[in-house]
Amino acid sequence: MNCQSIDSTVLVLLHHEGLKAYGGTAGIRDAQLLEAALCWPMLMAAGRGMENKGGAAGEPVEMDVADLAACYATGILRHAPFIDGNERAALLAMGLFLYTNGWQLGASPLDAAQMIQAAAAGVLDEARLAQWIRGHL
Repeated sequence: MNCQSIDSTVLVLLHHEGLKAYGGTAGIRDAQLLEAALCWPMLMAAGRGMENKGGAAGEPVEMDVADLAACYATGILRHAPFIDGNERAALLAMGLFLYTNGWQLGASPLDAAQMIQAAAAGVLDEARLAQWIRGHL
């Protein structure tokens, strides 16, 4: 799938606006972790981590927009690159990626936040998050 990736500068600006609106400590904890988080979807699309999609190691698996959006969210959650508000940043990254590629999440903000919280808690894995996203496009 040919999708446009997220620009880290845009995500940082959106994250900062979210902190101003809802509170929290501003700042990036580690810029390299932010870049690693934003590379996660492209690594998955390039054939890394095939076990999540049922493919053999090293065998490319076609990923759709929901898979990639879920990767952006879980990448932010795993790497926690911001000082505060990483769950909000994960939700922003997911929404920004979808919007940038012509899609919109049709879930309520509360439902979306609950899904991100479940993913952050380890209750919801990346594949199930992608399935949920797919059902709300």
